[in-house]
Amino acid sequence: RVLQKQDAVLENSYPATVKGKEDIEIRPRVDGFIDAIYVDEGSVVRKGQALFKINSPMSEQNLRTAEASLNSAEAQLNTAEVNVSRIRPLAEKGIVSNTQLQTYENAYKASQATVAQAQAALTNARATMGWTTVTSPVDGIVGTIPYRQGSLVNNANVLTTVANISNVYVYFSINEKELMTLLGDLPGKTQAEKIKGMPDVWLKLANGSRYPHTGKVSTIAGQVNVSTGSVNFRANFPNPEGILRSGFSGRVVIP
Repeated sequence: RVLQKQDAVLENSYPATVKGKEDIEIRPRVDGFIDAIYVDEGSVVRKGQALFKINSPMSEQNLRTAEASLNSAEAQLNTAEVNVSRIRPLAEKGIVSNTQLQTYENAYKASQATVAQAQAALTNARATMGWTTVTSPVDGIVGTIPYRQGSLVNNANVLTTVANISNVYVYFSINEKELMTLLGDLPGKTQAEKIKGMPDVWLKLANGSRYPHTGKVSTIAGQVNVSTGSVNFRANFPNPEGILRSGFSGRVVIP
């Protein structure tokens, strides 16, 4: 048998973790009790879709207070306007002094400012009441829901997560020596040019199967982890079938 020279592709693989392109914690913006849960764990949701309803007595009280304050301010404004309308003709005829007229006009302007402040407070109170409906900020898949109907929650509590997995980020790391070898073999002068010149990578899933779509390395961390001597990479993978989920593990293979 005659040996012949030929090219061969060597592959290096690295442990990797998968995260959604947008992996967002959902927190309530008001304190209160969970009145309703509109979705289940694993549900596919759209941006703006209602996820939870919060019963917030404090927000309701603030709204009622703001409405009452506006009604009171408008009543005071009407009274001030009537006073100005009554005094101005008398001042023009010299029956009362201009100083007295000025006093009533100042009171009218102050009442106008009070109404504007009350309107702003009412707008804020209505906005806060709007926060009692917790909606999804992105299209994605709902994660674990640790709280149930009747639970007392505030903005420190994570109600769930919504992961946008139409595209996913796959994170892995390689050691400093391999990084220098890899960058040295790639075309280009700058790191950005070398990243563009990297071959497509593929993902080996936890069950040993190969993910059907290839990915592209998009970023290399600017610092070496002093504890591990490794550098973090991020590869972008399309996920049109929704096979990959945030939290998956596997191995990235670089040819």
